[in-house]
Amino acid sequence: MGPTFFACLDADDSSLREDDRALLKTVFHSVLADRREEGELFVPPNASAPYLKKLRALVKDEESVRAKRKEHFMSKAFAIGAPGSLFPHSWTPSVEIASELESECQLLQACPEYKSQQSALLEQGLKNAVAIFDKSSEDGTRFRIYRVGGLQVRTIQEFDVDEVVAAVFTMAN
Repeated sequence: MGPTFFACLDADDSSLREDDRALLKTVFHSVLADRREEGELFVPPNASAPYLKKLRALVKDEESVRAKRKEHFMSKAFAIGAPGSLFPHSWTPSVEIASELESECQLLQACPEYKSQQSALLEQGLKNAVAIFDKSSEDGTRFRIYRVGGLQVRTIQEFDVDEVVAAVFTMAN
């Protein structure tokens, strides 16, 4: 039953409605679910309208959390030492490291002009820079912070997508 279900999800001419197929593809995304490995033992989910409605609401809530995560990460308020409740608890470093990194976010000033320009100099700087922060969330999204000269560059890389500059800050004097 499992291989038939996943073949139906993968097919362009599926018997599923397009919106239902998109929903189930989101739920059974290869990064988030290993259910395909179960083969014939996999039992497909209930396809009733009430179940799919509830599933849609849960997926919408998760999308909202991901959007809030990105927004917070791109803000001056995001602190390496205290990422906050939107991020996995494992991202919070030990007390000693947290206090050292916490004060840095107080000194940051946004430089949106650098982000919008995506200058070749900035991109070259990122190629040679080592991330001072590099964490992935459970959905496969990777969040990185680099120091490039006097800049703090924050990038986001979603699963199977190129890394993009999300925010650029400079240290205030």
